[in-house]
Amino acid sequence: MNDKPGKMTLIFLLLIGIMLFFAYSNTFNSPPVLDDFHSFIHDPSLRKQSLSSEEILSLANTKFGITRWIPMVTLSWDIMIGKGELFYLHLTNLLIHLLCFFALFFLFHKLLVTPQNRDTSGRLPPPLTLAFWAASLWALNPVQTNAVTYIVQRMASLVTLFSVMSIAFYVSGRSIMVTRQTLPKGAASRFGLSGLFFLMALLSKENAAVVPLLIIITEIWFFREDLPRRALAFARKHWIWSMAVLLMFFGTVFHLWPSVQAGYAGRHFSLEERLLTQSRIIVWYIMAILWPNPRKLSLEHDVELSTSLLSPISTLGSVLLIGLLCFFSLRFRRRYPLITYGILWFFAALSVESTVIPLELIFEHRMYFASAGLTLSLVGAFHLLLSSLLDRMTERDFRKLAWSCFAITASFLSLATFARNCDWRDSLTLNRDNALKAPKNHRALANYAVALSQRGRYEEAIEQAKLAISVGKPNFESYCEAANTIVLSYYGMNDYETAVKEGERLLREKPEKSGSMALPSTWLAIGYAYNEMGKLEEAFKAVLRGLSFEQRLSMRLPHLQDAGINALHAILEKIRLSGIALDVDEDDTPDPGESGTGIWIAKLLLRMGEREKARELLLEVARKDSADGESRKLLENLVRDQEKSRLQQAKSSFEQKYLHRPFSRFNLCMAGAYYAREKKLSPKLTRIGERLLDQALKLKPDSADAHLLKGWYHFERNEMEDALREAQRAIHIDPDFAKAWLGLGFFLARANKPQEAVEAFGKAMELYPCNPHYLAIKDITFQLLSSLKDQTVESPSPEAPRSSS
Repeated sequence: MNDKPGKMTLIFLLLIGIMLFFAYSNTFNSPPVLDDFHSFIHDPSLRKQSLSSEEILSLANTKFGITRWIPMVTLSWDIMIGKGELFYLHLTNLLIHLLCFFALFFLFHKLLVTPQNRDTSGRLPPPLTLAFWAASLWALNPVQTNAVTYIVQRMASLVTLFSVMSIAFYVSGRSIMVTRQTLPKGAASRFGLSGLFFLMALLSKENAAVVPLLIIITEIWFFREDLPRRALAFARKHWIWSMAVLLMFFGTVFHLWPSVQAGYAGRHFSLEERLLTQSRIIVWYIMAILWPNPRKLSLEHDVELSTSLLSPISTLGSVLLIGLLCFFSLRFRRRYPLITYGILWFFAALSVESTVIPLELIFEHRMYFASAGLTLSLVGAFHLLLSSLLDRMTERDFRKLAWSCFAITASFLSLATFARNCDWRDSLTLNRDNALKAPKNHRALANYAVALSQRGRYEEAIEQAKLAISVGKPNFESYCEAANTIVLSYYGMNDYETAVKEGERLLREKPEKSGSMALPSTWLAIGYAYNEMGKLEEAFKAVLRGLSFEQRLSMRLPHLQDAGINALHAILEKIRLSGIALDVDEDDTPDPGESGTGIWIAKLLLRMGEREKARELLLEVARKDSADGESRKLLENLVRDQEKSRLQQAKSSFEQKYLHRPFSRFNLCMAGAYYAREKKLSPKLTRIGERLLDQALKLKPDSADAHLLKGWYHFERNEMEDALREAQRAIHIDPDFAKAWLGLGFFLARANKPQEAVEAFGKAMELYPCNPHYLAIKDITFQLLSSLKDQTVESPSPEAPRSSS
């Protein structure tokens, strides 16, 4: 390959593209797995009829927020264009991977032709050749399958694409500056593109945060090796600004650290154990890139925790190896800039997902971005080693040998990628592969049980599900998922009695801290089994429990809600046809009574706070029978409730009213006071916040917001009489202020006045029927009513909500 891009370069790039296509040709119908389901399959917000600018912007409001906006847009596009077919989703993933290959080729070439690239060995191949080799071997490596075949991990490939392009255009702009000793338009435009691609990376995944670090490393390695010395001299000269920056940095860390520590409460490892274990995992990543054996690659892994440097002993070796590689990179950066740069790239790219953030311990897609740097290092190091061993070989023969080594390696990697993708043929082969490679992993076993059950192999499914339960441990289990599979398997075998008996037993024995994602499905399955047994009242109660648990999931599952509603329809129709008088909702009247089934279920959903779903059912009833007065009246009530809630929402949001509009003295004081209480700042800062609130009350003594916020400050100090007095003042100023009634309810509950607290909560819900905290308020009210019913001496003292907004 010539050192200048031309036709041969395009032919070689096209050849690698063809190899990639065939390596992934067996994945276009591979099943969705793990995060695919909650990320986009079960998320109705991604199903758009058109991608107008308004619809595109709305995708920033998914559960991932703005930081995964671009991947969500691409997924929504694929679903719309391909009508949900897997082919389009996988094709887009492959195209993104191909673009990453081109981007890395572009970056590697730019790095190799930088004016100050000082590779003193002189034994590296031409820049275009080395860039092609490194990018090709990276793209063909089977370790990338978990980022390409695993649909939702296009997030990893998109952040890699945009990050690489950002760094590449930065290198291009800096090269122009070094050559011309100025900032011409060409360099400025490239810096602009670098910034644009960095922004796109930030909108793809959070680990784009490493791009500035990689750019700094790039600057030191290829443009200004004295940058650290210059930065230190600048910091000493401008020490005030330097101290301000340090204070901001440590302040940010101090602010975020409690949330990082809190994340470990739901993990089966501590921060120290994670850091020690990650050393071994990082070494495993290195070995997987060096020798990507498809038999070792998997979606799931059994990971033994490192509890100390010597337990297991490989922890110490891994820490020493990582330290040695870092030392080598710093010590020999002038002699081997490309090799040492690639090593630091690898560690820097893993710094977000493989350090202190309490993520799961290991996933192979985390190697996608990081492996680019390591591959560059390995290719450069191998070529240097080969050339030193064969220094007597003629240049032409050596070039042939080097290209032959590349061709053999590329062919091997391509075949290995195809072989690894064979495991992704269907859900059964994939989950069996995971279970075989990680036999102590609860999720691998539970998912294998699900796959077996879906294939009708119920007895094997039950066996695997029981095994999944047996290997679980606190904060590291799939108990409910396995229990759900057991119930569904017995149901599939038409053994309804055992399904109910085993399901209820497993739910009774459910570990306290086990996950709850599968709880709704399990109760629904028990309800279906009861229905088949003709026990309609028990069926109704089980389905209702399933719907209630679904409401409380952090990630709602609309398909389960629809399944529950369908079950209620079936149960009520059976009751109607049988002529049996059953009072399933315990309101002392036979059900469904004179109301139609649809209206009866809509009323039930309204009592549960499921207004949007109730509205859909009522609209369906109204379409079928335009003369139905009951459905029309209920729809009119819903419209009135929405208007009332809209007004209350505008009144209730302290964040919108004060934090976003601190443009008056009163608003500024309220913003500071609200922020100090909302963010649970240190006692000293909280006192400052309360002094600001006192100033706000002097400015506007008739502010219901200020009196209510003062009540919350008293509440935090358990000064209940003062808290009650402030809440009552707020209500006196604005009797229709739902937020004040809600605060009063919490204060009364803490003050051991449950009956008055229930009345206050009821008034709050009357004023704000669509309150987003409806379920929490309902649960607290139920606890208070239960305490009154049981005539307990000490009533519950519910915790205050984290947000006073």
